[in-house]
Amino acid sequence: MANILEKAQRHNTPTKELDWSHPLLTIRCIVYNHEAYIRDCLEGFVMQETTFPFEVIVHDDASTDNSAAIIREYAEKYQHIIKPIIQTENQYQKPGHGHMNVDINNAMAESSRYLAFCEGDDYWIDPTKIQQQVEWFEAHLDYTMVWHDSYILDYRNGTKTTFNRSEINTTIGLKEIIMGGGGFCPSPSLMVRKDLYLNRPKEVTEQFVGDYPNQIYFALMGKTYYIAKPMSVYRLYTPGSWNSTARYNEVEGFFQNLKGIQKILQDLNRWSNFKYDKWFQSKFYRDLYKYYSLIPNYKKMKEYYWKANTSRIKSIPTFYWTIRAYFSICIKTINFLQKKTVDS
Repeated sequence: MANILEKAQRHNTPTKELDWSHPLLTIRCIVYNHEAYIRDCLEGFVMQETTFPFEVIVHDDASTDNSAAIIREYAEKYQHIIKPIIQTENQYQKPGHGHMNVDINNAMAESSRYLAFCEGDDYWIDPTKIQQQVEWFEAHLDYTMVWHDSYILDYRNGTKTTFNRSEINTTIGLKEIIMGGGGFCPSPSLMVRKDLYLNRPKEVTEQFVGDYPNQIYFALMGKTYYIAKPMSVYRLYTPGSWNSTARYNEVEGFFQNLKGIQKILQDLNRWSNFKYDKWFQSKFYRDLYKYYSLIPNYKKMKEYYWKANTSRIKSIPTFYWTIRAYFSICIKTINFLQKKTVDS
């Protein structure tokens, strides 16, 4: 850790070579009661080793802990990088999140061409992260999003795993991102083109969550590139975080989430003129299959399993495994009905 901090100190002394008043990249960081984590997050920013200037817009949404004081400390130390916005009233809870997004957008330098994201309870661990992503963007104009592997740190037990979407650096397409759901791309890994971000349609911005519709949108607008190296840490189930309050494993919680996902899929399917209708439909049917497996309702499971997978049957092996899984559900249905008859 000491070596990383020493590099950060060396790199982030303003130099004549870099014009920090005209950053190429803007990093957006949303903070709320992240006192226990925000130093890791900010250190991940200031340790970045780049050939270009960048800025970090740190938005504290009226935290009730010591987050704002820590942000001010870093803003004073790294004035050329850290640009704080300290709210006195919580904006997220207001309709449309109040003026939070407007404030952040207005604070971003006009010169920046790319946006990176990292919330205050996540952090970056590779000092070359943004350099690698920007270099790819600069050399490949048809790419709209560059992302990478990330560690998942479970707050409940301290275990650490990786997303591991591919063993090699590769282009990942729209189908994989739709099917993968909102947790497919690690949020602290994302970098996108700023002009596309600022011109997102309401089908993206007016949803109950942000990550999933944003990722689909950027995959619709161009190619996405995945770097198979963990360069960030995504904290899971930290107190007060969205993933700690969502009740995915409860039937009612899953159903409420499903309704929001359905709206995302329908809106973006319509916005893209139904060009990728089979993928949007298949994803929704898969989610319905999972919902009915929680109840369970085997009749509905059969129905939606078949609907979700018929578009995938393009070869004999795929057909074999689809039919095998389908009849497995049929057998479970028969056993369930027989048990129900005996019990009654």
